[in-house]
Amino acid sequence: MYDLKQSHVLVSDPVHLDFYTQTGGLRARGVEVEAHVDLTRNLNIIAAYTYQDVAYTKGSGDLTGERPTSVPKQTFSVWGHYDLHSGPLQGFGIGAGVRYNGNTLVDNTLEYVSPSYTLVDAQAQYALDAMVPRLKGMLLQVTAQNLLNTRYYPGCTSADTGCYIGANRNVIGKITYSW
Repeated sequence: MYDLKQSHVLVSDPVHLDFYTQTGGLRARGVEVEAHVDLTRNLNIIAAYTYQDVAYTKGSGDLTGERPTSVPKQTFSVWGHYDLHSGPLQGFGIGAGVRYNGNTLVDNTLEYVSPSYTLVDAQAQYALDAMVPRLKGMLLQVTAQNLLNTRYYPGCTSADTGCYIGANRNVIGKITYSW
């Protein structure tokens, strides 16, 4: 659990686009929970949840008590990874996960809301020493973020200037060596 306070916070200037002005402050209260669980020798799960109540404090004018822009009330993620330690596919591993981000306010007018979104990620890897022992420490890996190519908006500057479009599907391959 946390209870944080910040003073002299910058907010979008409603009169001058792309400019900011200082306001009274922010208060953030919430709880974050994370769990790492090894269900079996081969399967592990990581899950995290955040609930936060963030609001402008006294001295923030019309914004007092309101949620700031680009701050979700809730986020959640879960990731599972399965490794094969024996058999013909020894050294192979796969993982998949889901990330959820709650809705956010677009700007300080409190009229527009950017919708919540859920993204799916996946990963596959192969430890080369399972096939060639002298390659111990070498790992091939392919990771896909936003696997379903979901269109989402992770943040906004204002209703006038618009929102950022989140990254499209992104697939990255890499070879790493650990000694």
